[in-house]
Amino acid sequence: MEKSRSTHTDYAEGKTRTYDIDDACRYITQEFPIRRSCEELEKLLDSKDVSVDFLKKKMGRAYAVQIGKWLTSVSIERDSAIKILLALKINDISEAERFIFRTCSDRAEAFYERDHEDLIAIYCLRNQLGLLKYKELIEKYKNLTVENDVLGTDSIGNARDTIELAREFDDVNSLEALENFFTCNSVYFGDFNRAAYEIFQDYYNMVIKDIEISRAEFREANVRHKIGLVDICKAMATIPNKRKKTGLNLIQKIIARKEPTDRDKLSEILNKKTQVPRKHLMVLFLLTEGEVVDYRDSINRLNHDLRTCGMPSLDSRSPFDWMVMNALFSVEADGNNPIDRMKMVAKKVFGVDDDELR
Repeated sequence: MEKSRSTHTDYAEGKTRTYDIDDACRYITQEFPIRRSCEELEKLLDSKDVSVDFLKKKMGRAYAVQIGKWLTSVSIERDSAIKILLALKINDISEAERFIFRTCSDRAEAFYERDHEDLIAIYCLRNQLGLLKYKELIEKYKNLTVENDVLGTDSIGNARDTIELAREFDDVNSLEALENFFTCNSVYFGDFNRAAYEIFQDYYNMVIKDIEISRAEFREANVRHKIGLVDICKAMATIPNKRKKTGLNLIQKIIARKEPTDRDKLSEILNKKTQVPRKHLMVLFLLTEGEVVDYRDSINRLNHDLRTCGMPSLDSRSPFDWMVMNALFSVEADGNNPIDRMKMVAKKVFGVDDDELR
């Protein structure tokens, strides 16, 4: 008998505590219950007691073919997920974010109160205004000036400002109030995730500190040892580079969806030229705080950091997340280095040698 959705999730959660490398790789390559967007979309429709035809009617003919594709796909784009939620007039923001987390692979993030398009989505969802009003407001404010994005203030105090913006936006209950909010606060807008950058920078500084200690030890031994960004990149490269590997199966494609950090990419993140990817944040956690012996404590701390960044918590039905969780368990099981564990699993899952993991 086919396992229920909740049973699939519970089973995958339990399997993260697999110690034997061969057993772990056999599970992830042969048994893994991938979470698909079609599963979540069907669950959403069932919870609202509506049909696929109802969704097609609410979204319009232009989406008829696309809806059919969503019902057979592994993931959908975040913008499309928001439009589905608007069409169904979901007014619970937590439920909306959960749907986004579980269906999107491109930018599966919570709504961000510095992104004016996200604010429009929140306003329309809360007030059940539907898809047409959302499109109308997006068009109306498409030229909203964003003056203070990546190059703005980056202190932790600025993260508090985001919370204050969110609290103020809670009181926006009319189109007039929405316009006034935008007029008064557009200087604070921008989609650069400052909280993620702050946490990434903290992790990075911890890695640098460890490297400096190692460098001092090497100096005392009169051994020449150059350490720089490239060393961190090598440590973070726990999965093969997708661009160098062809013929990937579905599990491999999902794991390798975002390439590991190279030196240029890491520099772009540190210089605030690009957003902090969720996978990079998780791997840096493994590098800096992953060797805590208590598995559940490590999971809770990583989830706390992810939620602080507006990112999805660990999902045992995401192959890469499962590998991270399994690496954290291996620390509790026998004191393994979690990065080494990730590399060992990746090596077997992808059938590559160590050089391809750099």
